Amino acid sequence: EASQEINLDTTDGISLKCGGNVLTVDNSGIHFKTPNFANNSAHGGVSATEVKGTIINSYFSYGEEQIRLNSISRHYVDLNLHIETLGYSTGENVNVNVKVGEKIYSFSSKVEKDGSAIILDIFKNESLIFKEKE
Repeated sequence: EASQEINLDTTDGISLKCGGNVLTVDNSGIHFKTPNFANNSAHGGVSATEVKGTIINSYFSYGEEQIRLNSISRHYVDLNLHIETLGYSTGENVNVNVKVGEKIYSFSSKVEKDGSAIILDIFKNESLIFKEKE
């Protein structure tokens, strides 16, 4: 017989995401991030607070084909930075810092409907100097 209940157990919290809408349950309560929140529950015990946007994953790709980089690259001019987010609205800016050596580079990109953002050719106008590992 099929179970009538699903239990998810976590110590930090859980988020459900669909497009730019996010429902987060954590130790501090239940949080909604949506432009269309309707508080029409007959139970009246749920309140909503805004979930701050967060970056949940990032990775590099290279070239126009945006081939995911899985190891060290010999080139950096055509690197793209992919960012996956939770809690950002479509069109909202996500800001990221990338540290290369001792220098920190700051970038910004608009979040798409699926919660992702891409910064193409991230180091195209930069001169990066890398030291060999000792």
